[in-house]
Amino acid sequence: MSDTQTDMPRLCSGCGCDIGDRHGLAKWCLKCQSSSARYGCKKRRPAVHEGQNRAHQFVYRAIQKGLLPRAETLKCFDCDNQAAHYDHRDYNKPLDVEPVCRSCNSKRGPALPLLAEMIESPAEKINRLETELAAFRRAA
Repeated sequence: MSDTQTDMPRLCSGCGCDIGDRHGLAKWCLKCQSSSARYGCKKRRPAVHEGQNRAHQFVYRAIQKGLLPRAETLKCFDCDNQAAHYDHRDYNKPLDVEPVCRSCNSKRGPALPLLAEMIESPAEKINRLETELAAFRRAA
């Protein structure tokens, strides 16, 4: 290593705190690394991930309750191979999903992020999800 590389501080990828005392391959501070899903640091998860997590949880719960079949039991929406998972095109519509194989999902690119006004407190989120799930059950 050159002298300039050793003088540069090493920062946590999650929160930006100094991790110079950690081993050379570490990318996270202990707080970020030890918490489940690396939520330990306040700055870790930007709001764009909130929509992704919300949509994935909604699909997971719908599968667990039998409202959606497992994606592996379906054919890919694009190529008719066996699907591997569901793909969201818009995180604002958490149950508007299509079963896709891994190859087609990587070709599709990222989904539209969650709108800022959709980000809410955990209590509001639970109430809204329960209401949406009840409406989905009535429609099915």
